[in-house]
Amino acid sequence: MFPNTVFWVAGDLNDANPAGISKEKLLDWINNKDIQYLGRVLDVRKIIRNADVVVLPSYREGIPRVMLEALAMGKPTISTDAAGCKETIVHGKNGFIVPVKNQDALALAMTTLIESVPFVLEEMGRESRKMALEFFDEEIVTMSYVRLLNEIFSPKKFSIESGLYSEINI
Repeated sequence: MFPNTVFWVAGDLNDANPAGISKEKLLDWINNKDIQYLGRVLDVRKIIRNADVVVLPSYREGIPRVMLEALAMGKPTISTDAAGCKETIVHGKNGFIVPVKNQDALALAMTTLIESVPFVLEEMGRESRKMALEFFDEEIVTMSYVRLLNEIFSPKKFSIESGLYSEINI
């Protein structure tokens, strides 16, 4: 349907996971040239850098590292409304959120971005980068943990000094 589109799939095959893709299905996709299977990848930055869009059709997650990396690298994203995934996307602004296990919605979101003009992808990428800096910057996340620790362990207070966590008695 989209002869100029290449779908890269990265990650280990996990036959023990009943929700995972079967070896037979993966081989079928590879043999039909529906995907290019990259296997286990330790550093996905090169793949993300060369991708137009990052897609993670997860059933369940925390905040997935690949989505944070996609945001940081300014890529449009598509993922599910699973906890953690949906927090990395503002639907329609930097990508699309689709219902878990909804192949039709996933295909529609992917088709929409494949058929988009380059400007739309560039704008979504800028929004992803902006989101990474505003919500997922290391300092922002660290300070959120410090605030949470202060709430939990009050009256003991915690702070960050020289990049290290240290207890402060108040």
